[in-house]
Amino acid sequence: MNSTNHPSASGLVSVVIPCYNQGKFLGEAIESVLAQTYPRSEIVVVDDGSTDRTVEVARSYDAVRCVSQPNQGQGAARNEGLKHISGEFVAFLDSDDRLLARALEVGLRCLADHPEAAFAAGRCVGIGVDGVQRHTTHDPLVERQHYLELLANNYIWMPGTVLFRTAIVRQVGGFKTTVSGAEDYDLYLRIARNHPIWCHDQVIAEYRQHGTSTSRKPMLMMRSVLSVMHGQRAAVKGDPRAEQALRQGIRHWQNAYGEQLMNVVRKQLRAREWRRAIPALAGFLHHHPSGFIHHACRKLSRVALGQKPETPDAIGFGE
Repeated sequence: MNSTNHPSASGLVSVVIPCYNQGKFLGEAIESVLAQTYPRSEIVVVDDGSTDRTVEVARSYDAVRCVSQPNQGQGAARNEGLKHISGEFVAFLDSDDRLLARALEVGLRCLADHPEAAFAAGRCVGIGVDGVQRHTTHDPLVERQHYLELLANNYIWMPGTVLFRTAIVRQVGGFKTTVSGAEDYDLYLRIARNHPIWCHDQVIAEYRQHGTSTSRKPMLMMRSVLSVMHGQRAAVKGDPRAEQALRQGIRHWQNAYGEQLMNVVRKQLRAREWRRAIPALAGFLHHHPSGFIHHACRKLSRVALGQKPETPDAIGFGE
């Protein structure tokens, strides 16, 4: 690692990389940490029951500690990693993503400048399977009322953009293991509800988008993220602004994942994949009944009857 002098940043940074059958990308994730401009870091890879070359790849790096567990999901893998680190600060990098060279340095400087903040979060850019960056549009920077803004929408796109104070993550109990795919969102909310956080506008990570990404599974994500939202009901009760933000967030996620799910179901119905389409429709009806009525009854019936389908733009099903 580089050994540049950093007068405003000190302390060991731990980077936990959970990995389940992503050995083909794991080396890039590890090397992105080894290339950091901040010199004091440790890397813990948690093999979550992989059957590919994950362990082999991790152990090929002398600087990496690899621990293994039976497959339990990403939240449990991150919690396992949390048990094995000694850093004052911690970042959780998914095994198919990459940090840019100044990621840890930037996060530490933010936390040094804002000692009250429980974590610092930055921005990322998308990359494809080939690792090439894609055009990425960012929303305006959130500078205040972070808990309310997070209730309305998760503006922290990936965990690799966040540098936490380790003690805070442990204090709140780490990641929940019952909200697969939305564990990071749940953690941000639980921390931001009771602690100040800080956001900056520097791009510090690359978010890989490919077919096996959890975020590409709309039924799983809808179920998980709505569970996270419902978990905030007790916390916002009696606070009109927070209650409104929560309602807004629930609507946002229902619409976002509902449209993705309906687009998937529409393709399944065209292909006559009834065994896959029917459970998905049932899940949509359970989690977003008004959306089901609005979209499914008229528009999916056209596909099921073999009529010429409407275009995605015409029916509001964006990819």
